[in-house]
Amino acid sequence: MDKATQEVANAIVEAQSLAMGGNVNGLSLGPDIPTISLSRTVALPELRRIRRTFIKLTGQSSLSGAPPPSDANSTKRMFVDYLNRELGSG
Repeated sequence: MDKATQEVANAIVEAQSLAMGGNVNGLSLGPDIPTISLSRTVALPELRRIRRTFIKLTGQSSLSGAPPPSDANSTKRMFVDYLNRELGSG
């Protein structure tokens, strides 16, 4: 889970640097994974905080019944959905 969420975060940071401060719209991480559209630049500390919160929440939900994501693509899909909700872009 840690590696998959880090890959998503790295892709966002790279896309933002290529956009030179502009918005990141329609960032695709592969088939079956929702696209990421950010209406603003997300600083690395904020992205790390969101990532840590996601990992913590996913661990808590696995204790209460729902199993954690079973593979990297499932983790990426869930994390992208979470990012889009948290950042109001989905």
